[in-house]
Amino acid sequence: MSGFKRYDEDFKQSLVNLYQTGKTQTELCKDYGGSSSALAKWIKQYSQVRLEDNTVLTAKQIQE
Repeated sequence: MSGFKRYDEDFKQSLVNLYQTGKTQTELCKDYGGSSSALAKWIKQYSQVRLEDNTVLTAKQIQE
C-alpha cells in the first residue's frame, strides 16, 4: 500500500479557495490533513489567471 492519499479535484479547489480567502497553508494542512508540499502544488495549479480578454483560467487549464 502506498503512503499517500488521492484527493479529488473539488477538494483541491476548495482548499485553494480557502487559501485565497486568507487561511494559511499551515491551518489548511492541520484542518484537512494534506501535506504542505501537496497544498503548495495545488495552489500553483488551481490559482486563477486573468488574460487580456478578461478570460479567467487556472494554470491547469492553460497547460491543457
